[in-house]
Amino acid sequence: MGPTRALERIGVFLHVMALGLFLGTIGELFAVKHYGEPIKLLPIALCVIGCLALAAAWLRPSRRGLQSVRGLMVFTLIGSLIGVYEHIQGNLELSQEIHRHMATMARIKAVLTGRNPLAAPGMLAVAALLLIAATYVTEALAKPGAGRAEKGEAEVRKPTPMRAWRSA
Repeated sequence: MGPTRALERIGVFLHVMALGLFLGTIGELFAVKHYGEPIKLLPIALCVIGCLALAAAWLRPSRRGLQSVRGLMVFTLIGSLIGVYEHIQGNLELSQEIHRHMATMARIKAVLTGRNPLAAPGMLAVAALLLIAATYVTEALAKPGAGRAEKGEAEVRKPTPMRAWRSA
């Protein structure tokens, strides 16, 4: 297997993992009824945007398109940080309500291990980082194309499952 084929396989793996995380996160959010307030709809919206960006990067890769996907994923990372903050804030409020005179270290432990898991919004960040990495792999597989090379853009060779897993 040559380096190009290996890079194609890595690209497919990154795309599939990102898609799995986005779709899995949507399913998990609906399973736990994470849609009561407008702020709770943010991760669902970011996952849908992530799936659409992934489809765009996969189906019509271009230099400008891949850069747009990276920009969207930066917003997804910011949304993930907002989710971590919201979960910490919720755990802090709950611990203050239940145990008003808790020691500082016990309060920190209660906030980090409380009802709202901190790893849940982190999964959105992992999916965004995987998709960002996938765009760089897709861009690395680029080759000059007819007509586009004159405009400073390269035709991007997308990593497709059939091309990546075909025997050498």
